[in-house]
Amino acid sequence: MQALRSLRHSRLFPYALLATAVLLWGGTWVFARGLRADVPPVALAFWRWVIALVILSPFAYSRVRAQRRMIAGSWPLLAWLALLVTVLQHIPIYIGLRETTATNGALLNSVTPVVIVILSRLLIGERLTLVQALGVAASLGGVIVIVARGDPGVLATLELNRG
Repeated sequence: MQALRSLRHSRLFPYALLATAVLLWGGTWVFARGLRADVPPVALAFWRWVIALVILSPFAYSRVRAQRRMIAGSWPLLAWLALLVTVLQHIPIYIGLRETTATNGALLNSVTPVVIVILSRLLIGERLTLVQALGVAASLGGVIVIVARGDPGVLATLELNRG
């Protein structure tokens, strides 16, 4: 227990948490691709969130309980957000992973910053800042370099698949 406390106060602890988040996020693509023939996309999305709920509940319970009135007052918004995340994000991803590789799925997901910028502009009129533009350019540039495998000529021969 003492080792865990000292780890939490270590300067490396935030980096360990970030690395864990990235490993879990990246592992989701590989895991979902591996289960594509055995588990339907809706069931995979359902069980992913059930497992996350079970794992995170002990850590979040006291905070959720302390804010239960605010949560109860916000339940329609929270229900919509839950629907969007599970139905409109994960289920289509799992359907796509039946037809393409985990790498392709993750690369497509890397376009998310571009979609966020476009939707922010269209839905709430937010203007793009220089820092945001640089972030979007870095994200797209990284995707292009990976897809092209460092060879710009590869981009001319790309073919899309159903995934």
